[in-house]
Amino acid sequence: MRLSRLLVASAAAIVAVGVTVSGVVSATGGTAAPPAGAPIHVVDPPAAPAAAPAPVAPTEVTLVTGDRVRVDGQTVTPLNAGPPMVRFTWGGDAYAVPAAAVQYLGSTLDVRLFDVSYLARTGGSVPVTVQTTGTAAPLAAGTSTLSATAHRIGSKIKSGKLTGVKKIRLAHKAGTAALPAAPAVAAPTGSGLAYETLTVDAVDRNGAAAQGVVLVQNVDDSSLALILSAIDGSASFSVPEGTYSVVADLLTPGDNSTWDGALVAEPQVSVTRDRTVNLDARPAKPYRPALDPSLTTPDTQVDEIGVTRTGVHGDAATASGAYFGLLSLTPDPIPGFRPSALYSAQSGTVTEGSFDFDAVTQLMDSPWSGAMQSGPSYLLSFPHAGSVPAGVNTTLSATDLTTVDDDLYSQPGAAPDGYLEFTVSEPWGYSAKRNIAVATGDRTDFWYTSAPDVDRWRIRADSSDNFSRQSTFLTARHGGHIHQSWNVGPLVPSPVAQTVQSLLDFNGDSPSTPVSPYTTMCPACRQDDNVTLFLAFGDSDPTHSSPVPEYLAPSRIRFTRNGTLAWSSDHLSTGSVKPYSIPLPMLHQPANYTLDWTIGNGTGSGDPAATTDTHWAFTSKPDAVTDLPAGEQCAPDANRGCAALPLLFINYQLALNHQSQAAPGTPFTVSFSVKHQQGAPAATGLGATVSVSYDDGKTWSDPKGAQADGGGKFSLAIQHPDSPGYVSLRVDAHDGAGNTVRQTVIHAYQLAS
Repeated sequence: MRLSRLLVASAAAIVAVGVTVSGVVSATGGTAAPPAGAPIHVVDPPAAPAAAPAPVAPTEVTLVTGDRVRVDGQTVTPLNAGPPMVRFTWGGDAYAVPAAAVQYLGSTLDVRLFDVSYLARTGGSVPVTVQTTGTAAPLAAGTSTLSATAHRIGSKIKSGKLTGVKKIRLAHKAGTAALPAAPAVAAPTGSGLAYETLTVDAVDRNGAAAQGVVLVQNVDDSSLALILSAIDGSASFSVPEGTYSVVADLLTPGDNSTWDGALVAEPQVSVTRDRTVNLDARPAKPYRPALDPSLTTPDTQVDEIGVTRTGVHGDAATASGAYFGLLSLTPDPIPGFRPSALYSAQSGTVTEGSFDFDAVTQLMDSPWSGAMQSGPSYLLSFPHAGSVPAGVNTTLSATDLTTVDDDLYSQPGAAPDGYLEFTVSEPWGYSAKRNIAVATGDRTDFWYTSAPDVDRWRIRADSSDNFSRQSTFLTARHGGHIHQSWNVGPLVPSPVAQTVQSLLDFNGDSPSTPVSPYTTMCPACRQDDNVTLFLAFGDSDPTHSSPVPEYLAPSRIRFTRNGTLAWSSDHLSTGSVKPYSIPLPMLHQPANYTLDWTIGNGTGSGDPAATTDTHWAFTSKPDAVTDLPAGEQCAPDANRGCAALPLLFINYQLALNHQSQAAPGTPFTVSFSVKHQQGAPAATGLGATVSVSYDDGKTWSDPKGAQADGGGKFSLAIQHPDSPGYVSLRVDAHDGAGNTVRQTVIHAYQLAS
């Protein structure tokens, strides 16, 4: 049986070289030798637009080749049997390019003809302009609509008979959004380079010529060649001389239109002359980890395998399973759309750069039902540094697993549901994220890693109040136990140093150089006479942090020096600001400063009256640098040290139910902790007082001294009134150096029977 369709998904994600090197796509049999027929280099995507286009309903789009796809957000599904299709994202839009059209990209065909997100937004009937070079052209010059042009152009593209056509461009349709910026494409210059032909011959597990997808990477400099190509038995590429990695997903037909995928790699190939690389899937072994029958086994299993090849200069290409076609579902709701089983063949090792195997399995109750996960889920990781192993066929028992207990709370008035997202990361840059829909309350899930000292784990809890809270990095040990409580008590500033990658992700940015997934940024540090803020919100756990969605939660910042206002967000047109990369000008001599940060619930679900105002007062002068933890860096110059500001952070540990409520008419203990930011010296000489309001902050009780319980922890007993309502809290704390914080939380929690 021949495979009728090969889905090559998201080339931009597959060829995420570090996050800086351009991606390259090439058709089977294409050439990398400039100038004619060179593969297309898609340069770094632009920054995300200030306002993302409004989502549209799932839409069917006809491409200029005549192929039809269904566009649903970033998901693109071919609707007709056809040639291989290359997909990538650029500037937030999804692109889908049939392999037959790749050779014309950037020369004859406007790349935007395949911007299926834009076509969906404009209804698909978009003007297309054909420019010819003479009367012998196979197509008439002029402008018509895409839907009317496709039947004329498609056959010409697929037969390679576009001679005489100079350019086919996407034109603007009156009354619709402006045309998107076109991905910049260019052939490699090839200046001073010697080119050789690299041929890849592929055999499937049955010994027949294999269809699939291959990723060819120059290990010396991936900007010279990083080629994603469909393969049908064989593919040839003209590439600069050098050392190459060749990784393929080779497909083997099965019964009833099913097929399986095999990961086969030659990670280090020297190309100094014409060379043929043979990729053979016959030795590949199954990837199919399983649970011991004594364990509760959910009904759905998701398997994914891939590799990360890092070049000699640190530029890495990750062929992740989700985008490389090496992801399978059991049971599969769409049989034949993805591989029914996964295999991997033992690879060689490398002496130049590094080569690492990534494999993740998730087991959960059927995600298609839309119901909350009532039973446990399992996330299993099998990283293998240095090479691809010959399959994974491990059966895990209870003693192999890490027990993960999560206790999820909701804010008063918010829906009692949310999501838990588990992320496992490897030091070579690969990470896998898996989420489950959950209800508030206690639940237990399980993790496993075959390399506890390699994998690092994180948990993110998304509540219906629109805030996402995440843990610091965790370690999963065989037989170990992890417990986390989420969203207990009010949102307050977090002392946690966030990872650089999470800051970039939240801002929609990309780093200029590769960044370790474990590198963090000092929350509030001084470098010379500059302070750069990278603050987040958190909950009862001082190791949790939450990005600030300023588009949902009004956020204001004011900063004074010796009593004079030096910076304020009040002048911003948005009326709100997230405290990321905010520069605060410091005085060169010792001075007194205040920093005030107020955030409200805004348009988020839950209690619209809830607000938190944190007012810091501190002294600062050009200080010696703080001895920050390994991996924590400073701004604006990450290569230099900095001094942590002596800000005091308060986290509340309140005995509430899962709806953030306490009983009226009962005694209650207000418990909280006070500490400096992560990485700063421990605060000493601490003291605190507490005031309480039951009328939304109109009146307050007299401040009472809180009992010091050791380790920066404090408590104060109060008596709730008999009537329902809300409790607001005001805590004043100080350290021995005279630095202070006043935190006023309106509607800290609710009184309800």
